[in-house]
Amino acid sequence: MLSKFTLGVLLLLQDSVSREDIRQSRLLLKNFCKTVEEVFGPSECTFNIHILSHISTTVEMWGPLW
Repeated sequence: MLSKFTLGVLLLLQDSVSREDIRQSRLLLKNFCKTVEEVFGPSECTFNIHILSHISTTVEMWGPLW
């Protein structure tokens, strides 16, 4: 589960992020958020977890996270 988060964020931290990197990151991070809810319950789906499902859109608009 944590590997999905790690790879999803790592893809968005590269010097150059391709559309495929963004697509893959989006899938990984949305899956991570879904897994957090399934494993820990909806009460653990805080804003910080939820925002991960939207962070790839930010990278599309503004560039890499760094």
